[in-house]
Amino acid sequence: MPSKTVSLEESAYERLKAAKGTDESFSEAVHRILADSRPSFRQLAGALSASEAEEVRAAVRKMRKQEAPGEDRRLNLWKKSRGSHPRH
Repeated sequence: MPSKTVSLEESAYERLKAAKGTDESFSEAVHRILADSRPSFRQLAGALSASEAEEVRAAVRKMRKQEAPGEDRRLNLWKKSRGSHPRH
């Protein structure tokens, strides 16, 4: 597998070395640490208050109407066909 040389400040190297498991390579440690830093949608749940979430929903509805006028109607028909009702 190809590799690259990276320069780190001594303090950054020491932190990475401390975070690395004894049976883990530096590459494996970097992959593990960076994978943990990307939030999933589940981790974002509750990040917005109810009023902020409603503002986002309203903005999305407005954008849909402006950019794809028939999309709201198609989305509502699809939701009804699946037995799901829109929240607005």
